[in-house]
Amino acid sequence: MNVTLKPEAQRFVEEQIRSGKFRSTDDVMDEAIARLMIESAEELDDETVAAINRTGAQLDRGEGI
Repeated sequence: MNVTLKPEAQRFVEEQIRSGKFRSTDDVMDEAIARLMIESAEELDDETVAAINRTGAQLDRGEGI
């Protein structure tokens, strides 16, 4: 697979390699894709978001343990 990056993305990838954080463009891309996969798996449904918001409101009212 060949990928064409926008110039700012290309510069970022090159900076990551120069910094020693990654050894190659492939390593940078693998990490980016792995993070996207994790992020996609962590998306919350509306019910879960509502429960988190209710809990936050309870804590704001001092109703937490």
